[in-house]
Amino acid sequence: IIFARDRGICSLCHRPVARAEASRDHVIPLTKGGEESYRNIVLAHVSCNSRKHNRIVTQQMRLF
Repeated sequence: IIFARDRGICSLCHRPVARAEASRDHVIPLTKGGEESYRNIVLAHVSCNSRKHNRIVTQQMRLF
């Protein structure tokens, strides 16, 4: 469902994600009070998600 909703595009680097490289990213990490819900989860590459770790990404912040 997340893959289809996000049209197969990584929310962090904005490039296409192969299903084998896909992971769920919590927009607001659980460790920072985020919830385990459809609203708080986006598609991301495993590698992008690993680099983000438990940070909150804002439009002003560029990780990549």
